[in-house]
This record gives sequence, structure tokens and C-alpha cells, in this order.
Amino acid sequence: MRIEVVPDELEAADREALEWLSFQKLDAAGVRGELDLAKGQLKRLRRRLDKKSGADMGGWFIRYSGDDELFERSLRRVRDLEPIWHETEALPDGAMIGGKTFREWKDACCVAAAAVLHHIEFSTRLKTTHPGIDLRDLLTMFIRRDDLERVWQERGLEPEWIRAVSQAMTLDCQSIEEVLLHHDTPFPFYVDMGREFILAPSLSALLNPFVGVVRHLRSCYRGDWDRAVDTREAVFRSDLAAIFKEPRYAVLPSGVLLRRPDGTPLTDVDAVVQDQVSGTVALVQLKWHDIFGNSLRERESRKRNLLAANQWVERVAGWVGERSSGEIAMAVGMPVAECLQAEKPVILVVARYAARFSGAGACDSRGAWLSWPELVRAATSDAREIDILRYVANAFGGVDRSSWPSNDDLEAASWRLRFPGLDVEVVRRTTA
Repeated sequence: MRIEVVPDELEAADREALEWLSFQKLDAAGVRGELDLAKGQLKRLRRRLDKKSGADMGGWFIRYSGDDELFERSLRRVRDLEPIWHETEALPDGAMIGGKTFREWKDACCVAAAAVLHHIEFSTRLKTTHPGIDLRDLLTMFIRRDDLERVWQERGLEPEWIRAVSQAMTLDCQSIEEVLLHHDTPFPFYVDMGREFILAPSLSALLNPFVGVVRHLRSCYRGDWDRAVDTREAVFRSDLAAIFKEPRYAVLPSGVLLRRPDGTPLTDVDAVVQDQVSGTVALVQLKWHDIFGNSLRERESRKRNLLAANQWVERVAGWVGERSSGEIAMAVGMPVAECLQAEKPVILVVARYAARFSGAGACDSRGAWLSWPELVRAATSDAREIDILRYVANAFGGVDRSSWPSNDDLEAASWRLRFPGLDVEVVRRTTA
């Protein structure tokens, strides 16, 4: 069997830009430099942990009394790191879902993750002071359900909300089906162990405290979720205005409805940006799809949704015609910048996360297709004299990925896998 796989350089560029933006957010919040403790602080922390902890039954059990100050430190750490987990921006904080705001759901995740980090601090310290302890015996906790409810109440959660929160954080026979369907690694805070008990692993707090709950909210409160998703556009437009700031730029506060010559609706433009130095106007469609994991079906859905913007680009390009940026600014109700505006406007399709997918699919070359992190990186570069809008339009113009390069232009890297009765050759096709 021979399997040919398509190079993923384009998708890798999207992932790299997304990682870059996450670290930029941490730097802007002053977080990255504060994560390391000074030696004096570390010494005091260790003394505090040693004073309140110990091991029983030959290291099979850990005992410690909770420390509010240490717990609050762990809670601050989780909240400071929120920007690296993209699920935290899945909905606006004020969006109502399941009777609570999205911010309240995220706060519950932060508390649960802080409890795990608090436990890990005691466990790893005990491993240091008791070398014979196997850390694997300590990191996963065995908890009674009534004890868990009591702990949640102590952390300020309303009794009537405890069940909903616990269910959103628990991997059980119902939730595992969706995880398996999407081929993702489950990140639960709790694992169902019958009527009275649960297991509390550490995986979620260490890797992604929000992904499991966000997936649960999207699945179990679909009506609330869909209504909240409709508010993303305003948030995205606000983010756009935050990087294209006055006085150089002007961003319309709302979208614009384009009309045909006979007055009938043609299409919407989600955002309009004008560079008041160069005069360039950008007509923008904002695409904010849900984060997807290892599901090829979800990936294909996001890809189809993105490529559907080809129709939008065609309509907008036809509406623009041969008109200049100045004429378009007047047509959409923007003040006309006092500068050269003879060049045509640019058309941008900006995806919140992934803007390019490997494999077949042509992006209309009349528009530029890029991810939000790539636009942020371009807009916040040191080259302040550059016409950023026209730069990204040229740099990220449409690419046709529907045709294979000729064999003369290809070199193949292959891997051979041998199974009983079957040899599989996986070939990665890359341009020479």
C-alpha cells in the first residue's frame, strides 16, 4: 500500500504564527518574566510545603493541609497563562451559556486547575524529601464525590451549580464517545469511577484546563452556544481596531452592507479599515471558526467554511470594479483621507486561527488570505512607514493548491512500515 501525503508547510506557518501571538500576549501582560521564582521565594515556598505535608503508608498516600496563600498563587498562575489556551476566547466573557456567563465557566476551570497545581506542588516536594516515593502514586487522586462537593462549596461555588460544573469536567461513558469520535486526547479534571468515587488526574491542568469544558458547553448547550457565536464578529472588529489605531488608521465601528446598482443586497463586509497616510482601504471578511483538534471531519468543515469566502471575494471584487480607495471610502461612508488614493482597495479574508489548509482548494487571488496572528505580526512590526494593508494583500494573495507540481519538480521523502502480510509506504511530496 502506498499513501501520498501533502506537505503541511502552509498549516505549519499558521501554527507558528498562533504560537507567536500567544507569547506576545504573555509578554504584554508581563507574565513570562514573573513565572520564575527568586531563590529566596523558592526557599520560603519549600519550607511552607514541608511544614504542611507528609507521606503515609510507605509513600502510597500523601497528606497535607491546604494553604490558602499557596492556592491563590497557583490560581494566579493559571489565570496569567490563559492567553496560551485559545479556548479561553471561544466566546465573549459575558456570553450566557447554561445559565452562567462564559467567564464564570472559565473561572471554574481556573479554580480546578489551581487545585491540581496546588496538589502537584506538595507531591513533587514530597518526592524530593522522600526519594523512595513513586510520583505516579501521588499525582492522580482518588476522591469521594461528597468530598468533592464539599471542596467546591469551600471554594465559593453555589450548591445548585456544583453538579453542572462537575459534569462538564468529568470523563464518563457519555462524554468519552465524542472524544473518541474526534480522535482527541481527553483532558478531564475528573474520571467517573461509579456512584460514589472519581479519579482526579493532573493531565488537564498541565496541558489545557479549558478544552474539555469548552467542548462540553458546545455539545450540551448548543442553542446558547450558537447565539453566543453570533457576537464574535463585534469582538473581532474591536480587536482589529486595537491594532489599527488612530490617528493613522480609521476602522468603521460596524460592518457594511454592499448593494447592487438596483439597490438589492449583494453581500456584507465585516470590517473596513483605512490607512489615512497611504489612503489604502481594506475590505475585510472575518472568519472565526471553532478550534479543532485531530478530527479530519472537523478540519474539512473548517476548510470548506474558509473556502466559501471565495464567493464573497468574487462579489466584493465585482462591486469594487475599477474604483479607487478614495471612491470606496466615500461609498462606505468613511472620511476621505487627504492623501493619494488612486490605487484600488485591498480585499482581505482574515481567519482567527487557520487561514491555509494543505491539499486541494483554490483561494481567489483577488483577495489576501491570512490568519489573525499573521495580521497582528505585520501590523505591529517596526516598519511603521510601510503601507501594511497593501503589504499583506501582496504577501498573502490567493494560492491555488488544487494542482500537483510536475514530477520533475518533486522530491519524495518516504517511510516504510511493515506489518504481517502488509507493507505500507508513506510518501511525503515536497517541491525540490
